[in-house]
Order: sequence, then C-alpha cells, then structure tokens
Amino acid sequence: MRMAVLFLAMPFFALACSCASNPPPCERFGEADAVFLGQVLEASAEGLHRVRVLEAFKGLRTSDSKEVQLDGGLGLAGIRSSCDVHYKPGEVHVFFARRRDGRGNLLTTGVCSGSFRVQARTDPRIVSLRRQAAGKSVARIYGMLKENEEASSIPYSSSPAVARVELTATGERGRRYTVRSNNKGEYEITGVTPGWYKIKAKSATHRSREPVYPAQVSRGGCAEVNIGMWSRPKKLWGRLRGPDGKPLAGVEVVLVSQSATWARASGTYADRDVTDDEGRFVFFEANDGMYLLGVNLAADPSPARPYLPTYFPGTERLDESRPVTVGSSVSHDFAVARRLAERKIRVSAVDESGQPLADVHVGSAALDSGPFAYPRGLRTGQNGEVEFPAMAEVKYDLWLSVRNLKARIEIPAGANDADVRVTLRANPK
Repeated sequence: MRMAVLFLAMPFFALACSCASNPPPCERFGEADAVFLGQVLEASAEGLHRVRVLEAFKGLRTSDSKEVQLDGGLGLAGIRSSCDVHYKPGEVHVFFARRRDGRGNLLTTGVCSGSFRVQARTDPRIVSLRRQAAGKSVARIYGMLKENEEASSIPYSSSPAVARVELTATGERGRRYTVRSNNKGEYEITGVTPGWYKIKAKSATHRSREPVYPAQVSRGGCAEVNIGMWSRPKKLWGRLRGPDGKPLAGVEVVLVSQSATWARASGTYADRDVTDDEGRFVFFEANDGMYLLGVNLAADPSPARPYLPTYFPGTERLDESRPVTVGSSVSHDFAVARRLAERKIRVSAVDESGQPLADVHVGSAALDSGPFAYPRGLRTGQNGEVEFPAMAEVKYDLWLSVRNLKARIEIPAGANDADVRVTLRANPK
C-alpha cells in the first residue's frame, strides 16, 4: 500500500505557540497545497499518527493511499514540547497542509495551519470546502466594521458596529466593486475575480484605521477583511508632502520616543498612521507628551516607503529634528526631501549539491517591516529563484531557510542590480 507522509511542523518555532491571524477555511484553501478530511486511527506517545483520508478536497491524487502518516512534533532535534500537535484516535479533522519542498508527497502543517475538528460531514465549513473544490463556490470579500478597534480584535470585540460605510474593492486591473455595511457593521462583496484587491472604507462620521487594506482572493475562495473605524478625538495631525510639494499618499508616518536610536533598534512606536489621498495623517492613540514625528523612524526604507528616515519639520538629520507635543491644536505639516532610487535583487537558492531549492523563505528586517510590502512572505519559486525590488542606499542582511537548511548573506548598499547565489547548509557557520 502506498503511503503519503505528512509531517506536522511549523516553519518557525514560536515559544508562545501563537498565531498572527486566523483566516477562514475558504481563504486557507487557496494557500494550502493539500486539503482533506481525515480520521485519526492511531496515535503514539512520540506524536506519530496514522490517519484515514475520508475525503480529499485538494492536492491528494487518486493514486495516493487512503491513509497518511502524520508527525505531530515540531521536529526540533527530537525534543517534544507544548507546541506539539496531538490528535486522539477517533477524532475527525479537516487538515490544511503545505508541500515541504514544493514537490512530492512530503507535506507540512501545524498549530497555525487552520486544521479543525468536525463532528459531522454535514458541517457547513465542509460543505463550503466541497463546493470550493468543485469550483462551484462564489469568490467573495467580507468582514465587519467596528468602532475604535484594531482589525485583529474585531471578531472578539463587543464594540459598537459602524453601519452605512461605503466600501470599495479595487482589483489589480482597476475593476471596482462597491457595497455598504449593514446595521450590524457587516459587508460582503461577491462574485469577485481572483487576485489582489485594495479595500477602502469611506464614512462621513468615522475614519478607517488604515487608508487601504490588502486582500487576496483565490478562485472560488474568500478573504476576510475587518476594519476599525475611529471616532475618537484626534490628538495630533498633519499633512505629508513629497520633494515636489505634492501630497504623499499611502506613506506610514509614526510617532516615536525622543530616544530615536532606541526606537529604531526596537522597531517600536507610540502611534502610527498611513497618509490618505491628500497626504493627511491623524493620531488617536498616543499618550500626552513629547515625541519625534516622521517617516521611517522605526523601519528601513522599502519600495513601499522609499525614503530615508525623515524627521519633522522635514530633515534627515536627528540633531535638526523638532519634537512635537501630543494634544497641541496645530497641524504638523512637513515634507520628505528626496525619494530613493530602486534596484533589483535576484537570489538563487541551492543546496550543497548545487540543486535549486524551492519554497525557501527569504527574510530581512528591511523586507519584513512596514505595511503591505510582502503580505504573504517572500519565497523562491520552483527554479530556486526570487527577485524583489530594493532600495539603492540600503544594505540588506538576508537570511534564508527551508526545512533544516539555512544561510545568511549581506548585500551592500549600491545603485546597481544584484545577482546572488546562496548555498543553504544544515549547519551553517
């Protein structure tokens, strides 16, 4: 009997075993390589499971076995921990899995995979997955709007709903869909085509926490986008302009401690906002006191933020910055002096035998910080390569990892494009 082997392992170890988000099954379907309903037959003390495949929704070929082996451990040198996944015999779950190396039957899943236990095959979530697998589900974007809440807290919040908000989803080719939230603060945009969307919320009485929310929808899939709408009195506001004097839209502006070195090293800020189409920013959350105001004060420049750290009233020099006072009744307008030039960085990841490595995570503080730059992560393709836009005056310290293979490389600042070949090893020095 042929067996497909599925290892339950998180790509990165987190001591708290916490998950950054909890997308619905219809969204996870598009991200996973394999989705199936299975019943646990056996479970060992070492975390090994034998599971019968009851129904395959995605990624399991008809030639695959009706059973799979699952390892519920993290694979950390045989060390078991509270983060291990343990299933009991008799339990039935829907499993979402990724292919470990981009090919073959070797799959991964884990505590943040979205796998869930079910009591009956008539569970609405299974019915929805079944329709999605058959291509009969309607792609949609949906969510909820609540007052004075961050988006991540909205599903668990009892804050008042915000009704009659106009929501517009704009696709990559410019196609727009517009709806309004109902009296419960809920909205749904149906029949959208697959791809990336930018969601904007417009209200006469509230302002969204972010001017734009990104969403990706797969064929027949979905995206849940919850939006916090602020009605609190503003504590500090202003307008940001570019080198040409025109308003800068979609740029993150932050308030940081007057210890700018500490703020940059820790990546923390007292409050932040992203400028709207008119370059306006507003802060609601910062405590009263004095702060430094500016752009890229707690993050590195990127294509989404192509500016060197710029302090109010418009200088790249810390000793020329002017502290601002939260609670003052004046507008804090300033401009960035220049926009950094872009370049391309191409990375080829190979193993020690020179074979390309697919699905390698490429990370960097300069890549991973800031809003919306790489919302799904940066990974190599089947040819082991990935290309990304970079800034000419920024040094990139890249770390690469897949399975137990790792590497680290520094790409110096420069104006020219860079092509780098990186060899990943099990025990890099």
